[in-house]
Amino acid sequence: MNSQVNNTEPITLIIQKDKKQAFLEMLKTMDFVEIETLSNKMERYIQNAPQDIPLTDEEIDALVKEVRTEKK
Repeated sequence: MNSQVNNTEPITLIIQKDKKQAFLEMLKTMDFVEIETLSNKMERYIQNAPQDIPLTDEEIDALVKEVRTEKK
């Protein structure tokens, strides 16, 4: 995102699929709105994720199981 982070606030909208394109076109006309799709957000997250994680798959599985067990 190219926005000034200190002066912006992200929001999430849920819209009917058949109205999405028209709504996005309307938003694009507003110079104070920046659109970031979920797929763009996920792509950015994946690109910025750490590459050298110090945990093995087995350790991650154990941690997930531990958290799941605690919630029951």
